[in-house]
Amino acid sequence: MPKVCNIVGGVISPLLANIALHGMEKAITEGMKYREIKPILVRYADDFVILHTDKEELERATRKITEWLKHMGLVLNPKKTRVTHRNLATDGLHIPAVTLTDAHHSPL
Repeated sequence: MPKVCNIVGGVISPLLANIALHGMEKAITEGMKYREIKPILVRYADDFVILHTDKEELERATRKITEWLKHMGLVLNPKKTRVTHRNLATDGLHIPAVTLTDAHHSPL
């Protein structure tokens, strides 16, 4: 029987997640015109946030990511996935080990 190595939670795990998820940025902007305001994707290991001012554009990016992940046998966790409005200046944004804020305001 072949041996299987599971590296969840290991030091190399974030690196492997970033290698596996390389290309997400291109996937969410594929097909967009040059002058369109493109969504911004921020990744930290296997967590990511997509930023855009238009909710419809965020929903479109979510659909694109869902399809892109499906080709690798991965799915978004519906309990951890949501499209919402955040004002970085007042609300900030926190994902594990990362806090994003407006450049002129301190993190919450």
